[in-house]
Amino acid sequence: MANVLTTGAWLSAPTRKPSFFARLLRSQIEARQRHADRLVEQYLAAMANVLTTGAWLSAPTRKPSFFARLLRSQIEARQRHADRLVEQYLAVHGNKFTDDAERQIERLLFRAGQ
Repeated sequence: MANVLTTGAWLSAPTRKPSFFARLLRSQIEARQRHADRLVEQYLAAMANVLTTGAWLSAPTRKPSFFARLLRSQIEARQRHADRLVEQYLAVHGNKFTDDAERQIERLLFRAGQ
């Protein structure tokens, strides 16, 4: 009874070594638990990234193809050109962005794109 009170064990007889299948089963359970823990850690890291940066997928999975990079560079070049045209228009016409200025800029950009 003293053993039960001090250690919480009902049987004080020494336990024998688990069988091969019991050890195999335990190792499989522990491996699956480690895998599940890794998945949870990856998920939590991804969610923390979403909460801090607002990006669902911030880490690129692979390098973009040549054509994707070419298209992106063309889009960025056109955006820079449009930004320069707007800056020039506003600098010449008094740096006021009114409705009329917006219409004129739209016409200017439409003509520049043709």
